[in-house]
Order: sequence, then structure tokens, then C-alpha cells
Amino acid sequence: MNPEETFHRMMQMLMFTLLLFFGISPLALAGDFEDGVTAYDHRDYTTAMQKFRQAAEQGHAEAQYWLGWMHNTGNGAPQDDQEAVRWWKQAAEQGHASSQTGLGAMYARGQGVLQDFNEAMRLFLLAAEADDWAQYNIGRMHANGNGVTQDLKKAVHWYTKAAEAGHATAQYTLGVIYDNGKGVPQDLKKAVHWYTKTAEQGNVKAQYNLGVIYHKGDGVTQDLKKAVHWYTKAAEQGDAKAQFGLGWMYDTGEDVLQDLKKAALWYTKAAERGHMTAQYTLGMMYNNGNGVPKDYVLSHMWLSLAAAGGSKPAIEFRDKVISVLTPEQIAESNRLTHEWQATH
Repeated sequence: MNPEETFHRMMQMLMFTLLLFFGISPLALAGDFEDGVTAYDHRDYTTAMQKFRQAAEQGHAEAQYWLGWMHNTGNGAPQDDQEAVRWWKQAAEQGHASSQTGLGAMYARGQGVLQDFNEAMRLFLLAAEADDWAQYNIGRMHANGNGVTQDLKKAVHWYTKAAEAGHATAQYTLGVIYDNGKGVPQDLKKAVHWYTKTAEQGNVKAQYNLGVIYHKGDGVTQDLKKAVHWYTKAAEQGDAKAQFGLGWMYDTGEDVLQDLKKAALWYTKAAERGHMTAQYTLGMMYNNGNGVPKDYVLSHMWLSLAAAGGSKPAIEFRDKVISVLTPEQIAESNRLTHEWQATH
């Protein structure tokens, strides 16, 4: 063990001895902590705080970590960065890795304490053997040059350690690095590998990126079925670009059975999220009656929204649509447009 690990071990032994000396059973502390977890899971935050505090005040590191987390996030407790720092410091001094990482993040951001990148790095390194978030944060500090000389190779080293431990954000970050060739030679196979790992954990950006990669065949064999699969995954999570991509594939019949109704459905979802090209395309579909009933009022509305976003084709075609509308229909379209803008 290094000197710091030896010190933490001695402190744990001392705490255990003091607990016994004062007649406090470690099993009782564990019981308070478990009761706190149960209360928290049942959203009984008052009891959870009480039980965690009872255990934490007697030195239970995991309870100290939970109190810090609750105060840091404001989840079940008043949001209080200084209280978070106080509890995480106590747990970190006992060698609690997640608390060391949390405290390191506070020092890195200057949240509840004065910003201190050196102290942040020290704490992350202490936790790195056991905590993938610490590994990821060390990678970020090397990537950004926070408190250390910027070193993208070291960043990739630490990101890889975290990614191999299953850290979804590190996996996505590595995917982007290999995709763009930033700090490492571009390697689209590695990019796809890490995007897939994090996409399988639900990372919506990676799911969309995989959709694009398989759609275009960039660095991989073009596979439109996989493109549809990953676009759908991202689209179902509300990603507007994926929704538009999926709409386009159903619109054109690219490796899927052409289905203009499905195309209009996905275009609508993307348009509702402010995707300008989807708004323009949907306006055209309502104008022509493709996949939706012909409706010049809705056509004008969607074209107006796309035009407001800067779409030149939408501006041009909106002015053509308006020529077939009655004054009442123009007023209705304007009302719908303003209503949409007020709620989005």
C-alpha cells in the first residue's frame, strides 16, 4: 500500500476501535444505513435523511456519501454544495472512492469550495482504481488541460480505462475521438465499437451517430437495416435528427417499404421538436397530400415555421401557398403558427 492508502486503513481501524469503545455497534450503523436506503427507495426522504445522518455522524462512509449526494443534487434534501462537500470530505478521508470522485468534481468546478484543479486531480487519482467516474474525469482534465498540460494521449488512456469498465459517457467520448481522429489516428471501426457499446446502454447521440454511419457506409459496410434500427432507437428517445432521418428513409423507401404515413409521422415528431427541414418537408406533404390529408392551412403553418427558422425554400413556397388561401384560412394558419411558437 502507498502512504495514503496506509493512512486511510489506519483511520478505518481507529474508527472501528472507537465505535466499540463507546459501545456503538458497527452492525447498528449498518442497520441505520440500510433503513435509510429503504426509506429513500420509498421516497420517505425525511426518514432517509434521519437514518443516513445517524449513521454518518458515527462515521459510516456510505451514509456520508449518500448525504453528500442528496445535498449536491437536491434530491430528497435541500440543495447545499457546502453540506455536500462536508460529508464527502469525511467519507473521502476514509477512502470512500465515490466520495473522493464527488469531492474531486466539486474542486474541479469550484462548487462549494474554491476551484482547485490540483486537489481535484489528487482526489480523482485516489479513487481511480475503484471508480470509473474518476477515470473519466482524469481523462477530461488531460483533454482540457485543467491543472495539467493538455495531453490527448493520456486523455485517451484514461477514457479507455473508464470505457472498458462500462462507463457510457467515456465510451461515447472515445467514439467521437476515433470518429474525428482527435488526438489519435482516425479509426472508424473503433468509433463504431465504442458507439455501439454506449448505444446499447441507451446513449441517444451514439444511436443517432450509428444510424448515420450505417446509412452512409462511412468506414463500415453500408447497412440500411442497421441504420433504420439505430435511427429508430434514437428517434424513440426523442432525437429530432434521428426522427427526420427515419422519416426520410420511409419517404424514399431506402431499404424499408416506402410508407408515406410513417414518413409523415416521424417528420411530425421532428418538426414538433423544431427541426427546420422536417417542418419544411411536412409543409410540402400537407400541400401535396402525401401521407397526410391535403391541408393548405397546415401546409402554410409548417412552411411559416420553417421560414422563421431561416429556410429559403420554405419562404419561397409559403408565398405560393398563401395565394390559394382565403383570408379566414390565413388568419387560422397565423393563429396556429403563433400558438406553436408560444409553446415551443
